Amino acid sequence: MSARALRVAGALVTLAFAVPSPAQVPPDGRWSTIRTAHFHVHFAEGLEEPARRAAAYAETAYSRLAAELAPPRGPIDLVIADNVDLANGFATPFPSNRITIYTYAPLASPSLRFYEDWLELVVTHELTHVFHTDLVRGWWRGAQYVLGRAPFLFPTGYAPSWITEGLATYYESKLTGAGRVHGSYHRMLVRAAALSDDFPDIGDWSRATTRYPTGDIAYGFGSLFLAYLVETRGEHALRDFVERTAGAPLPFM
Repeated sequence: MSARALRVAGALVTLAFAVPSPAQVPPDGRWSTIRTAHFHVHFAEGLEEPARRAAAYAETAYSRLAAELAPPRGPIDLVIADNVDLANGFATPFPSNRITIYTYAPLASPSLRFYEDWLELVVTHELTHVFHTDLVRGWWRGAQYVLGRAPFLFPTGYAPSWITEGLATYYESKLTGAGRVHGSYHRMLVRAAALSDDFPDIGDWSRATTRYPTGDIAYGFGSLFLAYLVETRGEHALRDFVERTAGAPLPFM
């Protein structure tokens, strides 16, 4: 039998014994949508209750963030899912403003244990990403008018992770009264680094760092630095900073 025939036979055997993964979204599942003033909230069968709560939290967070930062353009798609045992969410401005939230509570993450309602915290955090990354000023806005929402035409998307995650973590706490800035875990990490004279350089604040505690550095050091910026420069400091970076001709500068 030729090598090609062996590959085909192997693929057929694999397909014959394939079983659906319980962690995947069922492709034949029934989905519904709740439409609010600023969101299209999509949810699978059985998730209407958390979807309605998320919709209410999203609108509340939107109105509060709009008093802090320039609002994003157009409606935002918000997907509520529970197909993974993972406390997380993610947001993207491309090809449109979209957020996905997993309803699984953060049972295994010590940094995420200070909250009233997980959905409120994570929705506020991810919505901050949308407010931040959707903002374009200067020549970037003209380029998007011509080329559309190309992923390389979002200047704030070039910011280091300690800025993007630090900003979202700062506002998750400011707007909910809980979250990681008000919690003790990140302050413990920063204080321990200072007391041991092992404070990481700002270049080590990336989510990709190999330093302990790895990804938590971007969230913890970034958000506490931005909180310090507000304390020492005033409430307007973050908005001014975001506006300037959204129009910087060279984002890496």
